[in-house]
Amino acid sequence: SLEGRAAARISENVGAPIISRAFLGIDAAAAVVGSSVALQSTSSGGGSVEVTSPTPDEAASMGARDWPQQLKREGWSEVVGEGKTVVRYVLDGTGTVEAESRTSRMGPGSLVEATGPVELEWKVDGGGDMIVLTPGFEEGGLLLGVFGAFVALCAALIATS
Repeated sequence: SLEGRAAARISENVGAPIISRAFLGIDAAAAVVGSSVALQSTSSGGGSVEVTSPTPDEAASMGARDWPQQLKREGWSEVVGEGKTVVRYVLDGTGTVEAESRTSRMGPGSLVEATGPVELEWKVDGGGDMIVLTPGFEEGGLLLGVFGAFVALCAALIATS
């Protein structure tokens, strides 16, 4: 199952720091917290980004094993509105995330927490895939489409019986 794969993948991620201390590079300060490496940076627009590599136990304690998965290909961008926070946990795949013209490598076990206003540009290495976990279901259009198809199927079954 997807949940089983997620739990197994989180358990095998050892929490090795894979981030660059130069991420965002604006008023940045890095600190070692347990076995995680944390990096905070505040941009001139007031947003912040924190990138860590939590241990499997830390990821599990955040509930990451239960987070919905999103399969991402090539690249995508996210705009985080003022006062909003997004959290992303990379389960599988490698690539980069860029904010304020600074880039950091990402891979299995990377956790990104961004508070807006900030824009994140994600790129997946080599045309591959990246599986990203999020604390809530954020693909609202897809959910609405599935719900609409389900309602149509139920209506068709009722009409033919």
